[in-house]
Amino acid sequence: MHLIYHASKASGRRDSLSLWMKRYAGSPEIEAGKVYAANLEGNHPLLVWRDQATIYYLVGDARGRTDRAAKVLMEESRVESHKS
Repeated sequence: MHLIYHASKASGRRDSLSLWMKRYAGSPEIEAGKVYAANLEGNHPLLVWRDQATIYYLVGDARGRTDRAAKVLMEESRVESHKS
């Protein structure tokens, strides 16, 4: 599943975030609950993490906003995991 967030024109921002979610099938081999980062100095930082069932790939336009979004999304995925 791919979700895209675009800031509203009224906000005056041009930020966007793309979140890809996929059932985790053991690859890539990453530790659940840990965030892995790539391209942090580039134009579009990439953050990757997983829970027990799902792997998440988050790409954003700005590092700070991407980091904050990942933090919120990780917390939400933990809450959903505990409900199951």
